[in-house]
Amino acid sequence: MVESQSDFLRPTLFQQKFENSFNKWERLIALGDTFSARSGHTSILDETNKKIYVFGGYNGSDMLNDVFIFDIEQSSWTEVQYTEEDLITHPRARSSHACCLDTDYKDRFYMYGGTGKNLGQENFNDLWVFEIRTLKFREINQSKINKPSGSYGHSLNYFENALYLFGGTNGFDYYKNLLRFDLLQFQWQKIQVTGLEPEPRYKHCALIQEKQNKLIILGGINQAKRLGNILEFSFDKLQWTLQPLNKNKQFFKGRYGHSTNIVTGDLMDKPYLLIFGGSEDKQKDDLIVYELKSGNFNKQAILDEESAPTSRDFHSSVLFDNQLYIIGGSLLLYCDEQKIFHDLTIIVYDETQSKIIGNLYSNHALIKIKAPSLSRKCTQLDIGIISQHFKSLQDLLKSDQSEKGKELNQIAQNLYRTLNEISDLKLKNQSKQLKAKGKSPYGQVVQNLPKVTLEEQIQVNSNLFTVNPQQKEEEFTNQMIRLYNDSTSYDFTLQSIDNETVQIRVHLFVLVARCDYFKGLIDSGMLETQNFTSKFSLKPGINFDIFKLFLKFIYFDRDAFPTTKQSSIQSQALLTLDETLYLLDLNSFYCLSNDRFKLLCEQRLSGSIDKYNIMQILDMAEKLNAKKIKDIAIDYISSNFDIFSTDAMANQLYQLEKELLIEIIKAKAEKEYNQK
Repeated sequence: MVESQSDFLRPTLFQQKFENSFNKWERLIALGDTFSARSGHTSILDETNKKIYVFGGYNGSDMLNDVFIFDIEQSSWTEVQYTEEDLITHPRARSSHACCLDTDYKDRFYMYGGTGKNLGQENFNDLWVFEIRTLKFREINQSKINKPSGSYGHSLNYFENALYLFGGTNGFDYYKNLLRFDLLQFQWQKIQVTGLEPEPRYKHCALIQEKQNKLIILGGINQAKRLGNILEFSFDKLQWTLQPLNKNKQFFKGRYGHSTNIVTGDLMDKPYLLIFGGSEDKQKDDLIVYELKSGNFNKQAILDEESAPTSRDFHSSVLFDNQLYIIGGSLLLYCDEQKIFHDLTIIVYDETQSKIIGNLYSNHALIKIKAPSLSRKCTQLDIGIISQHFKSLQDLLKSDQSEKGKELNQIAQNLYRTLNEISDLKLKNQSKQLKAKGKSPYGQVVQNLPKVTLEEQIQVNSNLFTVNPQQKEEEFTNQMIRLYNDSTSYDFTLQSIDNETVQIRVHLFVLVARCDYFKGLIDSGMLETQNFTSKFSLKPGINFDIFKLFLKFIYFDRDAFPTTKQSSIQSQALLTLDETLYLLDLNSFYCLSNDRFKLLCEQRLSGSIDKYNIMQILDMAEKLNAKKIKDIAIDYISSNFDIFSTDAMANQLYQLEKELLIEIIKAKAEKEYNQK
């Protein structure tokens, strides 16, 4: 084994040492085989032999099914070599699967599920065991009884001769069930649980607190929101409880794609969790201690922060001998030129090709949608330059009215002017390279620019060019209508999962900027955008005529719902109750970046409520977190309670969830009290 001569070629392994009152990151120089870039992989610690086993993941273009072993004492990587015969009985390439160690025998670990190359279309429900002695996988034959469907982003934990599977998604539905796989009977069992029902989620963390016989669930995300709560499941009582958190939650506001390890030894008097990285509103690089007994979060002070790993998610981590090891993951680009080149040299392993393109594309998208005054010259050949100054632009988009916002707006105007000035450099060939190769040539572009262009023209001559930051909404809408109708500029295909011949061509940057769902797919590195011609399957059972109305709103904003009395009536007349509920469901599933569409749907529903459809509307409002229409529905039922308490209607009322019934009864009681 030889030491690598280039950190550019291998991922760096980070080590966090806990030394008395301070913490310090150390960047390890690993020997041996070259460990390739990846995110969405799993890492298992073998304490007996002081080794870490890494399986699978995604490298930006392909899913992986390789096995790497990191020897902690030797600080070296070894890739396990398999023969063609071995690979016949080896798991297929995947990411976002789950693994757990057999904590009784500690000579094997189990692996379940994950997703293949086509996110949401090729999900696995196979179960494997990896024997540490032979370094080989063996598939476990599962009984078909209660066998779960394929998923990814779930968790898998071992406890007393059984595996516990929680959460996950198939790309469309998010799961909240806790299933048990009996390793003696090789059969899945549904657990009849009590207590608080968990919300559906994926990309959470799950850990076993062995002395208390508990399973701890931390964070995650679903189609509606990020989750910041901590749940405990008692194996003795088969009961879920919500862990009380203190009021100071600024370090954990809902997070996913993080890693968590549990510490129960002598480092501290009380058991605690070590949480690193993940995504909230942006990717994080913080190390947080959560005390299980007190519910306190504490961000750890770090010495020599320059050695710390950069913000990331979808990484893995293991804790051994008071040291926390961080491996791989995904990383956003920095906005400043020096940091871009610095990180591409030192920790390029964290940035996959699609990750780089995805984030540049997202930045471009936000500028075009939220700052349309910059849009005309924001062509693909300018993406790299825009990304370098995006921090200023991002701040501008958040605060247009403040003094700082005005200052940043001036910077944005000067940048816009600079883009005009350099347009004669004819960079179209480099733009074509960006499309063809799936990587940005912006480093070369910046080096070719006259120094005066970037340094002086962004600082001066702003009085020669003005942009109105408060561009009229009608003008912006007209621009988006023209864009929607410009079929030559479409770069992305949405297709029906039920019928692949049914397709819709769209602009990916619009979806990214307006739908957190698509932005999340790009940020995770799972949505291939290298050639900007990808196809992505939509939610099953799609009504394409109604989906086009949803799509028009994404492009036109309010103009998808005409405001004149006549056109509004005509538009609403075309929508049935089921179609309006379907639109509301689309809003929740694709996570629009604001609530305007949801409010319009709720307004439409409020005008169509009657005693025959009220239960259906209330049920959907509860599922989709549509508070306005839910309140209206509860008010309608409580005001007409006599109708719904008759024999003919009571059955519908009693089929509601217990919590909803309580809210209705409370509303009725308040009405009666106020009438006295």
